[in-house]
Amino acid sequence: MAHPENLTCASVSRRGFVGTLAALGLTGSSPIQAGGQPVAKACIWINLVGGPSQLDTFDPKPNAPAEVRGPFQSISTALPGVRLSELFPNLAHRLNQVTLLRGLHHTNLPTHESGWQELQTGSYSNQSSIAPSLGAHLATKGTNGQPGWVVTPAPINPDGLCWHNNGQSPGHLGATHAAVPLEYHSTDLANRFLSAANAVQSGARFVTVNTALSVFHQRTWDCHADGGSLNTTVAQTGQLGRELDYALSQLLDHLKNTGLISQTIVVATGEMGRTPHMNGRGGRDHWARAWTALIAGADLPAGAVIGRTDSLGGEPLDSPLRASGLHALVASKLGIA
Repeated sequence: MAHPENLTCASVSRRGFVGTLAALGLTGSSPIQAGGQPVAKACIWINLVGGPSQLDTFDPKPNAPAEVRGPFQSISTALPGVRLSELFPNLAHRLNQVTLLRGLHHTNLPTHESGWQELQTGSYSNQSSIAPSLGAHLATKGTNGQPGWVVTPAPINPDGLCWHNNGQSPGHLGATHAAVPLEYHSTDLANRFLSAANAVQSGARFVTVNTALSVFHQRTWDCHADGGSLNTTVAQTGQLGRELDYALSQLLDHLKNTGLISQTIVVATGEMGRTPHMNGRGGRDHWARAWTALIAGADLPAGAVIGRTDSLGGEPLDSPLRASGLHALVASKLGIA
């Protein structure tokens, strides 16, 4: 019998699950295809900079060995049989409002820039020619005099972290399609998310939220615990998780209360996952073979967990979704060719 944390999808029947996969374009071996009429007017894309550990956030493995399951306990959620890290009690109560994609991956080098590029542009290249970010396609399509693509607090810094591109460039579309920083900026994550929602309400079509501008010399999800510029341990990501839990829950509530949720896609994802086994310093290293994204809004199915990883959280077992597939899904919903 499968352990509860390994259930493929909760709160829907097998027939309903197949329908959910079809709705997301995840059935069969082909990538997501754009089709039908666009159903979303806007997107709030939250980059969890550094790459959160799937095991310590949205795909815990409470039955795994201690060196795999990490320092946090798991908790039950609004979806029977589905568990989250103890860092997310508020999201646990709202899990029936979102979808978890527990098989996100890519096959490039497990670097920050390769994940950022494939997620936000649909492809990865270490050459100087770069594809436009999703937001760039909507940059000139804001309403009420608002820019179409805004970013808070700013694009990720090219400080040696990115070889060529952080995925937040207008590419060949040119400078007129670049993101515009939000005038209102707060260091508080919940306020930053709220400002993103307010931007959508004012007429922005795409809001990029970066939880950090670099992974160096600060606490981010990049938890190598290397004793130097990437000093964060897995245990120290606990505060980041609690902040995200509160901020994302507040955002979902705000979008629901204002009616924006029906026309706004929310994406919260890191650019990679972390190694299933913790390293000897209390950290986890880069891992691009499996991680989890949270999506919500528009006509996306709510209360579903799509995809399943193995008992160590390191490999997808079914319904894997390449990072470019998530990009294609959002592009399709927004009507971006």
